[in-house]
Amino acid sequence: LVMFMAVMSIILAKKENLTPLIPPEFGAAGILRGATSSFFGYIGFDEICCVSGEAKNPSKNVPRAIILTLIIVTSLYISASLGLAGMVPYEEISETSGFPNGFRYVGHRWAADITAVGELAVLPLVVLVTIMAQPRLCYAMSVDGLLPQIFTEMDSSGNLREGTRIAGIVMVTIATLVPFSYLDDLISSGILLAFTMTDVSVILVRQASPTDVSCYPLTNKVVAFNILSFVTGLLLRSFYSHDATARWVQILPIFSCVGTLFIGYKIQTHCNWSRNQQSIGLFLTPFVPVLPLIGCFVNLYLIAQLELSGLLAIIGYVGLFVGFYFYHVQRRANNRSETERMLSMH
Repeated sequence: LVMFMAVMSIILAKKENLTPLIPPEFGAAGILRGATSSFFGYIGFDEICCVSGEAKNPSKNVPRAIILTLIIVTSLYISASLGLAGMVPYEEISETSGFPNGFRYVGHRWAADITAVGELAVLPLVVLVTIMAQPRLCYAMSVDGLLPQIFTEMDSSGNLREGTRIAGIVMVTIATLVPFSYLDDLISSGILLAFTMTDVSVILVRQASPTDVSCYPLTNKVVAFNILSFVTGLLLRSFYSHDATARWVQILPIFSCVGTLFIGYKIQTHCNWSRNQQSIGLFLTPFVPVLPLIGCFVNLYLIAQLELSGLLAIIGYVGLFVGFYFYHVQRRANNRSETERMLSMH
């Protein structure tokens, strides 16, 4: 369906609709703001990792599947977006039904009907893929003691029936009661934050803190890099805004960028490789730590493009679940101490 929309829209595209390529009322800041929201479309491929326990030879097939999925999805997204912008003037593009209305706009009703019916047919599959990994995630959290044991219960076929039922009820309730306009930015920024955590994990696994005790440990440098990346995104957003006339708006982004690059350089040069890097048969991310650091910066930069309400929403979301996590960690530590005390008495 996406290939049909991309090919048809590119065939019907007009050069004048792509001139100027960047509308002046949006500018570079508008493109980056749109990129933040568009990450909602990347919510599926990471689920390959979540269900890697079901894969055959996951050490080779899972990385291969992720890379191929990213290439295919990104190529189709870019082609479809370019075709739609070329087919219809950007001010006429519908926010709710872009391609069906776009094909009607150029007089191809048959293509609009195919696209509309196709979207209705494919949407349940998209929802299925989106929530497919949730029971497995709840299972892993339950094994770690972060969720009740009911999420680890399996039926005779090995399916997580109870976890699937509970997750489905929660998701249907949210989808029914909460407008998507409130969820779009929260979901997209949550995905960006999850990607950032993945990049950080790669760095912490593959790198080691400096042996010199006078140097800051690796974790401190990574935290500082992420904070500076987010601050740089906020400052550059102010710099690109139309009212960026204050001198501090022009100077502070330079210092922030230099500081971010400096900490990244320190991580690259002062943090040694951890041992056992050459694991036979395992996929190893190349260009570590440079590639994960670039990923962290881009992700946090895009999150910084959110409006204040979106930033407060993601901060509240993260704060809630961090508090939830530490509460359960503390409770497990207390239970362990109590168990050890009772055993010592006997």
